[in-house]
Amino acid sequence: MKILVLVATFVFALSSIGQARELNKQNYLIGEQAAGMGGAFIAMSGDAACSYYNPAGLAGLKKPGLSVSASVYQGHWEEYDNLLNVDLDLATDLSSETFSTFPSTVAYALPICGADCDSMSHVLAVSLLVPDYDHFEGKIGELSGLYPIDIKGSFFTEEETYWAGPSYAISIDEWLRLGVSVFGLVHLSSRRYNTSFKAQGESDQGIGFNWYSASTMDISGWSISMLVQAGIQVDLGGGLSLGLTVRSPTLGTIYSSVQGLAINSFYVEDLDGNPLVNASEPGYVDRVDITGVSLNQKLPLMIGAGVAYRFSDWWDLALDGSFYMPQDRFKEFSGNVILPRDPQGVPIQDVSRAVNPTVDRQYNWVLNANLGTQVHVAEDLVMRFGVFTNFSEVDEDFHHLNGIRRAEAMTLPVLASFGVTLGGSMIGQRTTTSVAFVYVYGYGYTYGMNEYFDMPPNKVDVEAHTFTVVLAGSANL
Repeated sequence: MKILVLVATFVFALSSIGQARELNKQNYLIGEQAAGMGGAFIAMSGDAACSYYNPAGLAGLKKPGLSVSASVYQGHWEEYDNLLNVDLDLATDLSSETFSTFPSTVAYALPICGADCDSMSHVLAVSLLVPDYDHFEGKIGELSGLYPIDIKGSFFTEEETYWAGPSYAISIDEWLRLGVSVFGLVHLSSRRYNTSFKAQGESDQGIGFNWYSASTMDISGWSISMLVQAGIQVDLGGGLSLGLTVRSPTLGTIYSSVQGLAINSFYVEDLDGNPLVNASEPGYVDRVDITGVSLNQKLPLMIGAGVAYRFSDWWDLALDGSFYMPQDRFKEFSGNVILPRDPQGVPIQDVSRAVNPTVDRQYNWVLNANLGTQVHVAEDLVMRFGVFTNFSEVDEDFHHLNGIRRAEAMTLPVLASFGVTLGGSMIGQRTTTSVAFVYVYGYGYTYGMNEYFDMPPNKVDVEAHTFTVVLAGSANL
């Protein structure tokens, strides 16, 4: 009986997990040129996506232009080995396979004073970027073991953030470039969790029974915040240039809207299919409408530095380092505990059946490196190659708290990821067409389900693969 109570507790608790999956900052790369160069673009110019990497680079644009890039295909795979592995001969894995299509960059740049200016030129730009996107569809594998227990679960999470806003850059005497971007951020969150459990057991009186429980939670929302980014680039001559950029943390949530629904059920029957109802184990179906909840997004302070060297008119090499500063813990979802109600509308005072929509979140500091090169193999053909790191911002201490906190962070593994990019552009008189292939491999850990079975916490190996195809095009207008 004890193991059944623990499993039922696990079913309901697992369905209340509501973590956002901002695992890593560079599961894919944006921009026409930058995506092919491994994101090494802090000291580079010539791509309208400089508004994201370093707005000072916009000052290198001399003609009005529109740049559009779209991640037309992304495949993402995650494997959680032995998510459950206890001494009760119960074991299972968790896996996710997703295929997504989403936009990446739309930017328009307008030089106010171009190549004819002797000492100073200005560039205005407006950008719509999607640098944060995550799609996870996890399923608990078939449960193996000697016990007649069946656990099934599916977890859907889609997180994306649209950055939109103006940028301004100025070039002074062709050797000094300054720029600033102001972004409004619209964060969209959609999460759905379904878990079910059934088992055969025997009561203390020796009566056989079947035990069923299930839980569903669907919660979605959006929030608006903003941030500011400023940058500088210096041309030291001889083909060498340096870049520095600082991006503020999000400056607070301006507005948020959240709605959701949770349904929990519990049912016991004898082996002949007749319901077993008693005071200690009554069956029920709870519907809980999730209201009065707010969604907050809190991105960390970022400081990036880069160096670029032009060996000749046909070969560029760039190296970046980006440091993401840790942020205080914050409430990503904030809301009061919601109790189910009986048919008369009276709250049922049972904590195990309540929905707690509040979710804590905390980032860890991260240092990422990007290295890229581009080579003009012909007058109208450019090839690009890049490598980069993609370390997880998940706070490791978040996994080392009590079991509930570890469960909330279960699908937020601490990943060390490494990426490689290959791309190229065909250059016409007024238009450019580009393609880039980005592959990211990640390996790390999280903690699994063992604590729900009154067992010591289990460390789970996690492996992730992301493959993205980015198509881009730009035109001088």
